[in-house]
Amino acid sequence: MNSINDTIWNCIEKRKQTQVGLNIILELFNHEQCLIIEQLSQSDKQIEKKMENIKNLLRDEASEYSPKDSDAFDIYNEILVYKFLRDRWSNISFCPTKKNNTKTPDYILKLESGTRINLELKNINIQEPNESFRITQKEQQISHIDKKSAYTFKPFKQSNRKTVIEALITKISSSIKQDQLSYEGNQGILIVDLIKFGHFPL
Repeated sequence: MNSINDTIWNCIEKRKQTQVGLNIILELFNHEQCLIIEQLSQSDKQIEKKMENIKNLLRDEASEYSPKDSDAFDIYNEILVYKFLRDRWSNISFCPTKKNNTKTPDYILKLESGTRINLELKNINIQEPNESFRITQKEQQISHIDKKSAYTFKPFKQSNRKTVIEALITKISSSIKQDQLSYEGNQGILIVDLIKFGHFPL
């Protein structure tokens, strides 16, 4: 039975105990950052709601990587990027989600002049098939403790730094949502986060 008092980290630890092999997405979560999110949620209702979404996604009982893991990490990262931006600009907020399916940016920055700027965060997902590398789990049963051999990396084709960068540019270009960047006629800035590529040598 799930407890609403579970922390993000507790949910991650429970998932790790059920994993066959290494789930790299779960390894990207940081304990200290999870604690920061818990603390922020106590005074921010939007972060509290997002935090509960993270925990619900992490409660998936899959024994290997699940798309819900990436969804949970994207929300986790969205909160941390928001904190990073807010530490520098106090007049930044999450953009309210419209009920009529209108595409909205992740954040709105209000300048002293009154100008509003849309900020859209795009997390590039290592699990998606259009990118240069994919992760495949070995066929044999591997203990989650055996982290060195749990996954192998297989390029779709012979890749070097240039082809990986070109693939990223293509992926980013195809993922841009102009209606989010130009929401309500504002100027827009696209923020691209490649943290999920941090564990992969190019």
